[in-house]
Amino acid sequence: MKYCPRCQNTYTDESLQFCLQDGAVLLGSADNLPMPTVDFSERETVVRQKAETFELPPTRVTQGARVEPEAKKSYTIPAVIVTALAMCVLFGGVFVVWQMLGASDKIDVKNNKTATPTITPTINNTPNVNERWQPTDFNASLNGERLTFYQGTTHEQCKTDCDKNPNCAGFGLVRAGFYNANDPPMCYLLSKVTSSTPSACCISGIKKGEK
Repeated sequence: MKYCPRCQNTYTDESLQFCLQDGAVLLGSADNLPMPTVDFSERETVVRQKAETFELPPTRVTQGARVEPEAKKSYTIPAVIVTALAMCVLFGGVFVVWQMLGASDKIDVKNNKTATPTITPTINNTPNVNERWQPTDFNASLNGERLTFYQGTTHEQCKTDCDKNPNCAGFGLVRAGFYNANDPPMCYLLSKVTSSTPSACCISGIKKGEK
C-alpha cells in the first residue's frame, strides 16, 4: 500500500506514482524519511559608498567690458525656399502614386470589362496532430518524469496540451472517481516516459520517437 506524505491519503494500486489530491510523490511504508533542514539565516552584507562632492571653480567677472548683443539673423527667405521644395516633393509623390493606381485599374474599353484578378489558392501545410502520436492506450498508466499535473476534462484535451508543449513526451488522464467517488479527472504531462503499466485507471498517449 502507498500513501501521500502531505494529505496522508492511502492507495492500494502499486502502479500509481503520484497523489491524486496534491500531486505529491507517493511513498511506501519504508520511504517515510525525514527531510533535511536548510538554514536561510545568513544575512546579506550591503556596502554603501560615500557620495563624492565636486566644487566648481569661481567665475571671473571682467569690469568695464560691454558686450554688444549679436544682430538677429533673418531666416525668412531660407524657410520659404525649404517649404516650397517640400511642397513640390509632396505633390510630386502624390501624382506618381495616383498614376500607378490608375494604371493598375485600367478598363478594357473594347469588351467593357474590368480585368479579373488572379486568385492564388492557399495550401495548408499544417501537419496532422495524430501523425506525431502513437495510438492512444485507454487502459494504461505511464511511468517517467512528471512535467506538470492539473484537473483535466478529457484525454483529447490532455493530448492537445501536451502537443503544444515541446518539453512534453506523453500524457496520462486518471479517470474521474476511479480511486475515490469524488475525485475529478486528473491530467498528467510527462517530460520523459520510461515505461507503461496496464491499468484501468488511466488513458495515456506517447509522442512518436519516445519509448
